[in-house]
Amino acid sequence: REVLLGFVDEPEAPQHLQPYYFPSKVGGKPAWLDPLHLPSAAELCCPECGDPLAFLLQLYASLDDRDDAFHRALFVFVCRRGPCLRAGAHGSIRALRAQLPRANPFYSF
Repeated sequence: REVLLGFVDEPEAPQHLQPYYFPSKVGGKPAWLDPLHLPSAAELCCPECGDPLAFLLQLYASLDDRDDAFHRALFVFVCRRGPCLRAGAHGSIRALRAQLPRANPFYSF
């Protein structure tokens, strides 16, 4: 079985963390791919304790063979409270996906 392993590197320049560069990154604030369709505050709260989920990472994961997902990013959020994670509370770790076709109103091609 093949395992792919990634490592975190510093960006070549700070502006490379902006959405236009389609970054994969750990920590900080999400660089939302689609600024018109952001998650609601309720979607970013832990269902167990009600605290806001912390942004963990985002991965740029385009699908070249799908017109509707030429640009695609995955965002992972987690609850900071240990009891929520240990209890396995559904939603204390949340992954969200944003995707756009190649031709879209935000990024030229």
